[in-house]
Amino acid sequence: MEYEFLRVAKANRVAMCRIYNPPLNMLNSKMMTELSSFIEEAEKDNDVRVVVFTGGVPNIFITHYDVSELVALSGAIPEPPPEMPRAADMPHYQLHLRMRNTPKPIIAAINGACQGGGCEFTLACDIRIMAKGDFGIGLPEVGVGILPGGSGTQLMTRLLGPGKALEMMLFGKVIDAEEAERIGLVHKAVPAIELLPTTLTLAYRLAAGAPIAQGLIKRCVYQGGPLPLEEGLQVEMEAFAETLRTEDAREAMKAYLNWQLYEFKGR
Repeated sequence: MEYEFLRVAKANRVAMCRIYNPPLNMLNSKMMTELSSFIEEAEKDNDVRVVVFTGGVPNIFITHYDVSELVALSGAIPEPPPEMPRAADMPHYQLHLRMRNTPKPIIAAINGACQGGGCEFTLACDIRIMAKGDFGIGLPEVGVGILPGGSGTQLMTRLLGPGKALEMMLFGKVIDAEEAERIGLVHKAVPAIELLPTTLTLAYRLAAGAPIAQGLIKRCVYQGGPLPLEEGLQVEMEAFAETLRTEDAREAMKAYLNWQLYEFKGR
């Protein structure tokens, strides 16, 4: 599929997607549609086990959402009708839910500025690696009188807890890579020159792993994690039983008992 805003390359079961909308690499509605289509395409591609996103403009991952689109929307939204539309039916939420629901791991290689909608996008990824530099990550929407409405209030709260999430969003804090790593907003902060080597090392390691088990781990964390413990354990038990029925699990456990290596087939 041809994309306007995405540059895609595939190697070693990893799909690398560079987000490209110069000069500022802003997120917009058409880009979100493309990103959703790309995730769907990658999910169906048996030669892809891991997806990596990075910015295609130097020192920018995604600056933020295109504010001109929000200005056009401002004031045009009617008072809430008797029945508000479901959040899951809105395009930006559909994208982030698709990212969470796909069984394939998604890594963000954050190579520059990453605010607002860009930060929200990375929060929907499974792993976040960020380059050190003179740029930051955060949700500063309160500074222009709005809130992080692209899943930010929910995803950041689930990641950082309500106390730190409130501090970040109420003050509109934008922090550097080292601080982001310290509070757990990103998994690792690395020198810029090491960003892609570090990310691809992780991606290739995941791509060589057990794809069915990885997908079910995502389901347990994202679907079971927010539930009451007893319900979450039910999600885990069903997923565990599903792994035991796979050829990969049977053969990998036999190989382990015989001190042998096993190449996961995804079945």
